[in-house]
This record gives sequence, C-alpha cells and structure tokens, in this order.
Amino acid sequence: MNDKLDRVRRVLEGAGLGWLLQDDVEVRCKMYLEEMAEMDAWLAERGVARKRSFLEEAEEDPEATRAVVQTFAVPMTTPIRGVAYLVADGADIRDISFEYRDGESVCLKVAVAPGSGRRPVVQAESTEVWDVEFLRHLSIMKMGDQPLLSGYYALRTD
Repeated sequence: MNDKLDRVRRVLEGAGLGWLLQDDVEVRCKMYLEEMAEMDAWLAERGVARKRSFLEEAEEDPEATRAVVQTFAVPMTTPIRGVAYLVADGADIRDISFEYRDGESVCLKVAVAPGSGRRPVVQAESTEVWDVEFLRHLSIMKMGDQPLLSGYYALRTD
C-alpha cells in the first residue's frame, strides 16, 4: 500500500471507522481517496476556497473533521457530503427540504451559506436515500420560538 493510501487508512481508523477496512484494505482506501478527491473538486467548482485537500485537513485536525470522515461509512453522494463539510466548517444552513414517498422516492435539498453569508449560497440536491443520514448529524434546537438547525457533528463510535 502506498503512502497516500496508508494516510487514508489512518484517517479512517482515527475516526473510529477501521471496521470499513476489514476486507481489501488497499482497494477500499483507494475508493475513499477518490471520494475525498471528488468532494474537493465539487467544493472547488462552487468557488469554495481551501488551502489544502480534505485528506490533509483530516490528518491535521482529526477532531474537527471527524463528522465528515464519518460520511464515508455510508454511500453518501458527493454534493451532500460537500454541504456536510461546509456546515461542519461553520456554514449557515439556509434551507433544507426533505420529501419522502413510501416505497417510491426521496428527495433532500440543502442550501448553505459558507462564511456566514459572505459567499454565495451553495446548494445540493439528492434522490439517494442514504443521503438522509446528513440530517442525523445536525444540531436541532430552538432559539426563542424559532427553529435552528446548525452544526454537523460526529456520532460516537466508542
């Protein structure tokens, strides 16, 4: 296994996802590395400026990136994973729309404003049922009588 794939392995294990690598470690690490690169490219296409790749961020600050690393445990789509990254990084959630029809369809739409609205809103849409996992990681509360969804948090793995 080359150095980059070994770095992916360490990041996943550090986030409590070592169980993902029980079979075909090299093949799986390669797949997760590709998914990380897809997210990096998706964010760049939307004008989200970053100084380093997600893999580098996850190595440098495992605690801050743990929730996003956990998205690799489900077959989440790149756009929803990208907005999860942005929310975990402090983006404001502007709009979430979720529609489900029993046995027929699911649709999740999310709009976020990175940097407290200083940049244009980034939107993602998915019809993949696994992307509903995104909602489980949000902080759900009320401020006064107003609903507030914020933050994207890791689930405990210990």
